[in-house]
Amino acid sequence: MPEPIALHRQSTRDLLDALTWRVSNKSYKSVQDLDLLDSRLQKLTAIVRGKRNALIPVNQLPAELLVIIFTYSQQHLDSFLPTPPDGIAYDKHHRDWLSLLHVCRHWRGVAATSNLLWTTVDNGLVPQKFLRRSGNAPITAYCGIRMRSCPKSDLSLFLPHLHRIRELHMDISSWVSSIQDLYKAISDPAPLLESLTLDTMGPVTAPNAHLPAIFNGEMPRLRKLCLEYFTYWPTGYFRGLTHLCLHHQPFPESLRPTTAQFLDFLESCPDMEELVLVSAGPTRAEVEDIPAPHAERLVALHKLRELTFGKITDLSCVRRLLSYLSLPENVHMYFWGCPALGANDGDIANLIPTNLNNLPCMLGVEEWRIRCAPYHTFTTGRDNYIVAFVDKVLYTLDIGSEAHIARMATVYAPVLRNVRRVYVNDTLDISTSLWQDLFCCIPQLQELMIRPHLLWNASRGILAALFPEPVTQDKVPVRTGLKSMLGLDGILCPELKKLSFEVASTVQGPGFYISTFINERKVRGKPLDELELRYLRAPPPADIVYIPPSTPPANPPAPTPFPLAPQPPPPLPPPPVVTPIGPPAQEQTSLEMESMRVASASVKEVIYMHDQEPIVLEPKDWPIRGYIWTTMTLPEED
Repeated sequence: MPEPIALHRQSTRDLLDALTWRVSNKSYKSVQDLDLLDSRLQKLTAIVRGKRNALIPVNQLPAELLVIIFTYSQQHLDSFLPTPPDGIAYDKHHRDWLSLLHVCRHWRGVAATSNLLWTTVDNGLVPQKFLRRSGNAPITAYCGIRMRSCPKSDLSLFLPHLHRIRELHMDISSWVSSIQDLYKAISDPAPLLESLTLDTMGPVTAPNAHLPAIFNGEMPRLRKLCLEYFTYWPTGYFRGLTHLCLHHQPFPESLRPTTAQFLDFLESCPDMEELVLVSAGPTRAEVEDIPAPHAERLVALHKLRELTFGKITDLSCVRRLLSYLSLPENVHMYFWGCPALGANDGDIANLIPTNLNNLPCMLGVEEWRIRCAPYHTFTTGRDNYIVAFVDKVLYTLDIGSEAHIARMATVYAPVLRNVRRVYVNDTLDISTSLWQDLFCCIPQLQELMIRPHLLWNASRGILAALFPEPVTQDKVPVRTGLKSMLGLDGILCPELKKLSFEVASTVQGPGFYISTFINERKVRGKPLDELELRYLRAPPPADIVYIPPSTPPANPPAPTPFPLAPQPPPPLPPPPVVTPIGPPAQEQTSLEMESMRVASASVKEVIYMHDQEPIVLEPKDWPIRGYIWTTMTLPEED
């Protein structure tokens, strides 16, 4: 064998040529010799590939930067209420990043030795390996969240690491019979804990809903808490929180805290940013809410960004709490639940406190979106109503009865006085007199959009409320109802300039009624500037599914061509067509053309818009994560 110095003088190509010639011309008598040679050649090939990969620009990045890039390929859930990305089911994307280990040896080495990439530990994804490779770094632990079970054997893996857990999210519903064992197990201090989720399916009724001691009371950094069932906790716990979710506390509601007790707790959390109460909180009846807070008491939560009350049947308890709070102007507020049919506690007027000076988010409303739903929606199993104040928009959705908004005109007047846009979808046929009372509270209304539901009866009732009042022989408008009380003249919403209808292309509309309304407003000196007719895009036809018969018939019919092979995707829909001051398309006759010609003479502009998507009435972030976390059953992973 030549000396290393002699080999160094030869080029790599010469050495390979010499090796190739030697292997080709030498006679081997042992398979073991060839296996040894093959093994050494494979190692040489791996070395060559490693040298080549090292020259690729991405592999010349520092390992620290490569780790940061890898973290962006991981799935990260919110530290508070870790709901799945799609809001329906947890997917498997949290394990997709592991494919990086199989790209090349360099990437595998960087990923496998980086503690940062292994700090999210899930009991459904090889937790032992993640705990080992995370080293001593702070970890986020999920137990019973993605995999909807939390056996004791999995929990025991986390217990030695309580001192370095930064987030702990646990669903321990399966521990009902041995729940005390859990609290004894998590008795060591958690000095780094910042976020805690403790969901447990406790009994619906219980004489004692007091949380036992956990983490030896040592959670100095805890700022985010989600707690199911428990109503009380040891003195000194959970102070200085920024995020809180309490849900499904036990019945009777007399076991829950009083308003005064809950205000004491909120005062210990002045930096609260998100507060979620779902079937929880100070929901006692008025006679049981004792001692009552002092009338002048006020708790300021100036950093609050979102306030949620859910599964509430008696809105007066929410009003009671709001009357003692001072909230910022930009806070988002959501109230949802299922009020009792026909009961006064379902009246959304019960939500508004008498004094709104400390709730500017309720006074700055500029838009109102209302959808009324019939009673049968109560039987669908979903929460019925949504009342929300978001970005200067008031949402009152799925109101189940006219009784639930009967007093809205008198109570919501301060809320509605600055509203300029109203979007209505009425499927209940709310009475014209009630609509008239509501419009009395909206003197600055400039734009009204109506979405009829199959028939135009509700739309007629809405427009009838805005028809100018008849005049007497002395040409004095006749004042009726709330108009007379407020001292209004015969024309409601005098600033109204735009009227829109959003209808299906097959709905036949009362064109004569609309044109009469527009003309009457013009005659009385309050003309409209714009009439907009939005024809909705027709729903796609239902897919045809071929189901072969289980038993062929005796005399089968002649075969019919059927597209069994995969079909190409349908073409994209055409862009919306906007035709200003023109009649509707020939195939769309939902509004009588002659009546529209009459209407165009009384309004500056008539706009027809075809193939439109319906305007979304729900808040842009609905369903919010507090709703998802506390109402939806998330399927277990395969």
